[in-house]
Amino acid sequence: METEAGDVIAVRHMVNLCLSLDHRVLDGLICGRFLASIKKRLEHMTEENTMIY
Repeated sequence: METEAGDVIAVRHMVNLCLSLDHRVLDGLICGRFLASIKKRLEHMTEENTMIY
């Protein structure tokens, strides 16, 4: 990150999600929407909306 004091390293919470698909079976748009919904769920996860078994 760039700051007034200079460049610094910042620790971030981050995950890389990958999805492999066969375009003969699934459309890339559908898979992109699926990954977007997973991203949204992970970003808005709280104890109240998480089921623990």
